[in-house]
Amino acid sequence: MLQHQPLTLFCFFEQGHQGVQDGVLLIPGAESQGFLAFPTLSLRGQNWGNPQEFSDLVRGRRGQMFVSHPEERMDWSIRGVTGMEIYNTHADFKDEKAMLNSLRNPLWLLQVADTIRQYPQEAFSALQDYPADYLKRWDELCLLSPHTGVSANDAHQNVGLAIRWLNDNQARLEDALEKPLLELDLTAIPNQATLREGKKPGDLLFRFQLDPYECSLRHVGTHLLLREFSESGVREALDEGRAFVAFDWLADATGFDMQIIEGSQRLVMGQQRPWRSGMELQAHAPLAGHWRVIRNGQLLHESQGRRLTLSLTEPGVYRCEVWLDVAGDRMPWILSNPIYLQK
Repeated sequence: MLQHQPLTLFCFFEQGHQGVQDGVLLIPGAESQGFLAFPTLSLRGQNWGNPQEFSDLVRGRRGQMFVSHPEERMDWSIRGVTGMEIYNTHADFKDEKAMLNSLRNPLWLLQVADTIRQYPQEAFSALQDYPADYLKRWDELCLLSPHTGVSANDAHQNVGLAIRWLNDNQARLEDALEKPLLELDLTAIPNQATLREGKKPGDLLFRFQLDPYECSLRHVGTHLLLREFSESGVREALDEGRAFVAFDWLADATGFDMQIIEGSQRLVMGQQRPWRSGMELQAHAPLAGHWRVIRNGQLLHESQGRRLTLSLTEPGVYRCEVWLDVAGDRMPWILSNPIYLQK
């Protein structure tokens, strides 16, 4: 059996940032072997043979494991994982064929560069689509056992292009990491004289960054319902599913909540309880939107407003979505984690 011994040169747990810095709580983790792995100790020198063994290694020491890039591993059924990505920015970007073709056209980039610089977040977030395939697989897995849904920004700041002046009328198109792509004739670029002003051969005439960290990290986030602001508090919330995913570039989703009420008892996201007659789902959002209630992967209910109240007549895995109307289009804003009502 092939044995892996990861991270022999760099150990993100030992050498990565940890603790509170400038008000931000940092917990070391890495994308590795098909997972987002957040171990509680160094993996240096540890061996495993397959994804299940890797998950068991981390989870057995009270770490968190989330299946990453599910589009590449829809057939995975790893026992005991914490959960899975229910949205991944990079996976969403790969579907944008028209955008990818446009990014390969330097003339198009020169024409739209000023507009994109004026509206960087909106330009970046034009890639956003409803992650239907991710959510379908997540709903299937939640019917087997609880899986906490999280988002992945996949922020690398590596999507962009630049034009470097070589000599005379020759230039080179480079990617965001300065890898040469092709050579250009500057006379074919309408404003090439303006681009060359104050520059000399070897200089960049134009640089375009589509995914600066400020935009990619603001695009989507995982909100946690914490009992305390600490690493143990974060890990507890993730293990228990007290979380929701929100596209915060649309609007700040802070304050969203979903509960199931039974008399004086309240169930929050991630909790499990046998279903009983009289249970009611209640939810509210910071802004009025279009609500969708999903039961066992199927659309059960739709309504409008800031608040939702729905009587539940049968057991199931219940989650909510909130969509916003933006410039004539309805876009997903909030994706809750489920509450599990057993038979």
